[in-house]
Amino acid sequence: MTTLSLRFLLLAALFATTVSAHAADRFLMDFELLQGDKLIERGKAIVSQKQYTWNKGIQRSFLQLSCQRTASGKMEKVYTSVEYFTGVSVTHQLLGETIELAVLHRVVQPRLAEIRALSAEACEELSPRVTTTTQTYHLPAKDNGEASFGFGKDMTYRAKLQELGGTR
Repeated sequence: MTTLSLRFLLLAALFATTVSAHAADRFLMDFELLQGDKLIERGKAIVSQKQYTWNKGIQRSFLQLSCQRTASGKMEKVYTSVEYFTGVSVTHQLLGETIELAVLHRVVQPRLAEIRALSAEACEELSPRVTTTTQTYHLPAKDNGEASFGFGKDMTYRAKLQELGGTR
């Protein structure tokens, strides 16, 4: 074998190894959160090896009422505010040949009307009602991949993947 053919063979082997090792390192994920046939939320996110969180919702304060007994034995109303995120959050990361998703859906119901309806003498512990649903899913990282998962009691999380290219 001549050195020229040996170089060519070595270069061809290197090229073949490099091409087979290249895989997508970024995907576009289209997703929907449904309750029955009703669309709750829809979004798009770029999934990569770095962990990111997609959010749609708001962080806001909610009124909370608690009761404390004073030194004289009388009940005193204590008003405070508590912060909650209400909405949908999707944390995503590409881990090898799998995409890991952590989906959170939170609904906060304020108790302001009940707090205002209490008489001046009455005191009751009233905090916002918080319903949080979280689940973690694993999807195979492949172009045009689709998956549908049950979420909570009666919701569905659907995701579609599209390869954006690049190499690892």
